[in-house]
Amino acid sequence: MDSLPSVRRLPWLPGTFLLTLVAMIAVLIVATDTLRTVLAVGAMIALGLLGGLFVYRRSLDNARRFGRPMRRAPYAPPANPYEPTDFLPAVPQPTLPTRWPRLRALTRAAPLLGVGLAFCFHYKVASDLLSARPAADLPSVISVTLLALGFAVGLAARPYALRPSRPAWMVWAALAVIITEWLTLFMLFTATFDGSYRSAIAPAVVALGAVVPLADMARELMERRYSAQLAGLTIAGPSSRPSRLRALWRSGGGRFAIGALGLVALAAYIFLTAPSLNGPSLVVRVWPIILAVGCVLIPRGKAEESSTTLA
Repeated sequence: MDSLPSVRRLPWLPGTFLLTLVAMIAVLIVATDTLRTVLAVGAMIALGLLGGLFVYRRSLDNARRFGRPMRRAPYAPPANPYEPTDFLPAVPQPTLPTRWPRLRALTRAAPLLGVGLAFCFHYKVASDLLSARPAADLPSVISVTLLALGFAVGLAARPYALRPSRPAWMVWAALAVIITEWLTLFMLFTATFDGSYRSAIAPAVVALGAVVPLADMARELMERRYSAQLAGLTIAGPSSRPSRLRALWRSGGGRFAIGALGLVALAAYIFLTAPSLNGPSLVVRVWPIILAVGCVLIPRGKAEESSTTLA
């Protein structure tokens, strides 16, 4: 499964939020008086906004550079006239232009921009998250929502990709770091419940951000299996017909589909129970872990459709 493009495409660079969390802890340690607080918060705003702007400009320049038509190098005759000339020059293959380059560049910069904007609206967002303080006033709600939205957009868009030459263990190690970051994000944002709907926006946004990559991986696995069924590459009984639902289960994409549906149900539960919660809900916090373990334990379908031999 590590050869799938969906798995090779990763969300924000692994470790970005962990570094952000370390920076937030550093802000709390440094902010002992008013001057140091201003300097620490200003440094976080500058790093977030300037870093996001740098990532945006660099991503946009790369998209424009790779989208340009490549010029063929002029032919240079050999220096020795007796050298053979019956060879083909190395001509680079043309590349297709990137669709929506500005939007894709913005998704790359979304996590950093979210951090910078979060500290712009509420400079105590680090202490609110780390001390499990509910988001009671409007600036704190906006700040926490922007921070969650930045990482959710990076997760849903998955703008980064590993080269196919990278070993498989690097892919799974990166995914393990990203899953750890997502769980840390979700646990921090569930602490912002204060019994209102607006306080439920941040954890619901984080939960829904993971639905897109899970659904995309499930769809890709299903389409590959369904194409194999149409081509007759799988063993099937005489009365069996190609089925997308069976292809989804046989390919193992049902795990990802169940995970996506479970996260949608979690977001709905967060909004429905927000007025009755005075703090973090145990059900909300434990459900992602139970869902992940359950999806791993779901048995994968057999490689063949049926063991019946064709007549």
